[in-house]
Amino acid sequence: MTVFKPKRNIGGLGLIWGLGAILFFGTLSWLVIFNWKVAMTHDFSYLSEKLRDIKVENAELKSKLYGFFDSKNVATVAEEKGLVKSGKINFVYAGN
Repeated sequence: MTVFKPKRNIGGLGLIWGLGAILFFGTLSWLVIFNWKVAMTHDFSYLSEKLRDIKVENAELKSKLYGFFDSKNVATVAEEKGLVKSGKINFVYAGN
């Protein structure tokens, strides 16, 4: 009986296939990471702009609130509503 043993010579073709596979998967992973980075950069710039808009809106609301509670405005609203400024306030306590 004759036993045939195949040659274990990888040769140039196997080396080229191996390097090609490494290059392919390396390029693919680089593209995925690059796209992730670009998407995160766009999200960050969008959220930064949104935060800036919210800060501006918050400043405007604070200005309106402080303007509403200004002493001149409070006195005007109190006169319109018929409120009286009292010096001594008597509190009623319930309980013991």
